[in-house]
Formats: sequence, structure tokens, C-alpha cells
Amino acid sequence: NGAGSGDCVPGGTYTGTTERQYVVIIDLAGELGVATFKWSDDGGATFSGTNVLTSGSPITLSNGITVYFTSGTGTDFSLGDRWDFKVFLLYGATKLTDRNRNTEHRTANVTGAKTWVMDLGSALAVDALIIDKHNFTNAATITIAGNSADAWGAPLFSESITWASGTIAHYLSSQQTYRYFRLSVTDAGNADGYLRMAELFCGPYTALTQNYAYDGRRGRAAELLGDLVGLHPEAVVLGVPQIFEVDLNRLGTTDRNALVDTIYPALYDASVKKPKPCFIHPDPSVANDVIFGYWQDAAEATFRTSTIFDLPFRFRELVRAVL
Repeated sequence: NGAGSGDCVPGGTYTGTTERQYVVIIDLAGELGVATFKWSDDGGATFSGTNVLTSGSPITLSNGITVYFTSGTGTDFSLGDRWDFKVFLLYGATKLTDRNRNTEHRTANVTGAKTWVMDLGSALAVDALIIDKHNFTNAATITIAGNSADAWGAPLFSESITWASGTIAHYLSSQQTYRYFRLSVTDAGNADGYLRMAELFCGPYTALTQNYAYDGRRGRAAELLGDLVGLHPEAVVLGVPQIFEVDLNRLGTTDRNALVDTIYPALYDASVKKPKPCFIHPDPSVANDVIFGYWQDAAEATFRTSTIFDLPFRFRELVRAVL
């Protein structure tokens, strides 16, 4: 945006770990080599460099990103000329916590141990780790460690994780309370040439004291886009998610409160304007029997007595779109 006839050309190889928006603004008008600019890598909230001389050779900004300038007809650069560009991490580590199975994180290679450090912000209690939609082979060595600092020479907690195909639900041998947790995977023989995960969860879990009824229902239902009448050929199949539906009968007050007053409101938080998917593990004896999706319908408990409740539960998997 602006009146100058010159241009700014971004380039380089991004080395950062989060997506960023760069802004370049001319802060002294003139021709190429005379005009100067300022730049920002946080969308213009702050500026890291000012009065930087324009040049036809690459100028390093941050995280491997460069810019160079080209001349135009007439005045090259006017005061306030502005360029905005954004760097995307198609397979960056932030994809692990976006609750979107259509994105994934990939490593650049499979050489040596690959590690991911999770900073929880403060010391929090962790009971479980879920590695969703991974490509690790059964020869992979997988460990989880916890520590009070981001230093891993001798972590205060460490244990091995048993491999399972596709998705791994691992329950820690005992609850651990630390600020930092680290996942480490060594899988040098992986034929893909990279390690992949769609989602990563590290935190607490809720286990009901009362099990569900034996007559639960489990199956699949096509997720379609387009003309759905009679499953016309024009319909676009987005996926075939699992449906998990059970009747939770004779729940005690503690289980009822956990489901109705705590979990359900957290999954449909109006402040974020979107439902938030979560993991459920119908059969904890099977490490990869994990469903990532939404709690459908309302959380309505029927009173049997003042302390005993019945609650129907319907869960729909959030699948990876087949597009």
C-alpha cells in the first residue's frame, strides 16, 4: 500500500517456531539506496528496526526472513509505503495443539531423537499423554519426562511409553506435577523420512466411578457436504466418523457434576464462539481405542433420586477430511 513505484520483495528460509506477520514501512522517502524503512514481525504492534537503508541486496530481518527492494518509475519510495506478508508453518509444532485433525506437525527428518517440550505455564498435575494420528513405527523408542525447569540432563520424572498404531493413550504411572514435560521419540528407521502427529495432549483426565450400560451403541455415519437427499453422487464425503453413544445409568452426584457442570460447559465455551473437541477413551485396556471429537446433544441428567442420575451420552468423532 502506498504511492511509491518501487517494491519490497520478501525471501529467506523461515527458522521460527510460530507463524508471524511481517510489516515493512518506509520511514524516510527517496530513491533506492536513500530511502529507509522500519519493520515488525508481530503485525506492527512493535518495530524491531527503524531507519534501515533500502538495498537491492537481501537484508536480514528475523528468523531467517530477508527483504530486498527494487526501483520503479519516478519516486521509488514515499513516506508510509507499506508491505505486509505472513509466514506460515504448514507442519509447525503449533499444529499439535490447534484441535484440528486436518493439520499436522512433521519433523524435517528422522535423524536422532526428536523432542517436544510442553510448557504448561505453571506447575500443573498431569495424568495422561495422548499422541494422535502419528506415523511412528513399532521400533520407535518413546519417552515422557517432566521437570521443574526446561533442562533435561537429569529430569525429575521419566518413563517409557508403549507403542500403539495410529493413536497412543498413555496414563502415567503416577500423577506428576511440573511446569515442563518433554516427549522424546527415536525412530530412525521410519520409511516416511519424517515423524508426524496431528494432535498432542498432556494433562489430566476424568474417569467416572460408574461404568456405562452394556447396551451402548457404536458405529459410523458419513459426514457429507452437498446434496444429501438419497446420497446423490454429487454429495462430497468429508469423512466417515465414529459415533459412540451410551447410557450412563445410576450416576452418583460426583460423576453427574463432573459431566454436567464441569466438562460439558468447558467444551461449549461461548467465549471462544466454537465448540471445543476433546478425547475420550472408551476402553482404556486398548491403548489406541481413542476418539477425538465432540459431545453431541445436551447434558441432561434424569433424576432417579436426589443423588442418583441417568445421563445419555452421544459422541461424534472429528475426522480428517477426505478432500
